[in-house]
Amino acid sequence: MHILCHHAAQKHVEADGLGKFSSQGLEKKNDILKHLYHARSNKWDSAADAVRLCKRLEDSSCERSKRPYNKADIEYWHEGGIIESRKRRQRISVAPSTKTPDAPNFESMTPGELRTELAALGVQTTSKNLKRLRMMASQAAKGKESQ
Repeated sequence: MHILCHHAAQKHVEADGLGKFSSQGLEKKNDILKHLYHARSNKWDSAADAVRLCKRLEDSSCERSKRPYNKADIEYWHEGGIIESRKRRQRISVAPSTKTPDAPNFESMTPGELRTELAALGVQTTSKNLKRLRMMASQAAKGKESQ
């Protein structure tokens, strides 16, 4: 009886409450470990997993502090230097090039490509002869250039 009346009250004052003695944190760990054990397919080394998880839970509350960074070149950051450097960077352009396309090389084209090119030039043909298709394509290209 003496212990309950005297020492319990004294421990309550020393520890700022009895919450530390309630084992609530331990029960939470047990629940997490039980869930981990039953959710895993590999249950051979559950003790090692439990130890790793406990350490991971302790470490998860810590956060890394940001590294202090001083912007040394004030002119670069505040007076437009960064904007100028970004303007000088090459950008990937999706705009069409102003360069005129070269004349197609009919000598290296296959018969199918030649027929497609002839159709684009407005010439209809069913010929499969490579020499004839090349001749027709070159004549159609010259005729289009002269117009």
